Parts: sequence; structure tokens; C-alpha cells
Amino acid sequence: QRRRAVAGFKALGLLATNAVPNLLSISMSSISSGAYESYEVIHHIGVQAFDSIMAQTRGSDESTKVRALLILSRNTFDSRREEVVAVWVKCLTDPDPKVRSIAAYELGNAAPAQATAAISALEHLTNDADTNMLREAARALSRLEQGSRAESK
Repeated sequence: QRRRAVAGFKALGLLATNAVPNLLSISMSSISSGAYESYEVIHHIGVQAFDSIMAQTRGSDESTKVRALLILSRNTFDSRREEVVAVWVKCLTDPDPKVRSIAAYELGNAAPAQATAAISALEHLTNDADTNMLREAARALSRLEQGSRAESK
């Protein structure tokens, strides 16, 4: 049934933008084909889905916030990349360690020029009590440093 629902959303194209929260829910389902198809639909909707996904990052439901962050990392919203990076930076202060960890990981994958604003926030997280967060912050800083060195050559 999920597969048919996702196919219906895809057929709607841009009209499916209002369904993005439901697609986020499907994207993290245990049924991998439904998850893959929902990512594909969100990618197909494109930048029009962006505002709805961004709204989900500001919600109070942590699992929805995690889904939205993962969708932002897996889709190419290049024209809005600065906003995505800003959301990741903001999520570094989220009370949920999983949200902070995902944000740190994604910032580590960002281009160094885009993530410069995140460096001080990431450095602050190296004092975090959560060991997973500590590890992700250190990895992100290391990847940004490596990327910066590669860009300067």
C-alpha cells in the first residue's frame, strides 16, 4: 500500500508538495523500498518541497526533525544550500543528541566554505557530555579541515 501511495504522490508532482510531511514519515519506514521511493518523490518534487522540509526541522517531534535533516542531506537543494547549512548549525544546539549528531555529521560533509560558520559551534560540541556527539563533532571538524586544505592547493 505504501508503494502505491508513493506512486500516487509522484504522479501528482508539484501538487504533492503538501504531502511532504507524510513522505518524510514513509522515508524512515522499515520497508526500504517505500523509503527509497519516498526519497525519489521528494527529489522529483524538488525545491518546491524545500519549505515543507525546513518547517519539519523546526518542529518539536524529534523523529520528524531527524527525518527532515536526513532528507535535506540526501537531496540536492543547491540553490538553498546556505539555508540548509544554517539549519544544521542551529540543530547543533538541539536538546536531542541524535539531532545534534546528524547536524554535525552533515556539516562535516559540507564544503568548507559553506560550513565556516559551523566551526565554532562544532568546537563547542567537543565539550558535549554525549560521547557520540563528541565523536561526530571531532570527525566533522577533521573533515572540514581536510577539505579546506584540499581547496587551498
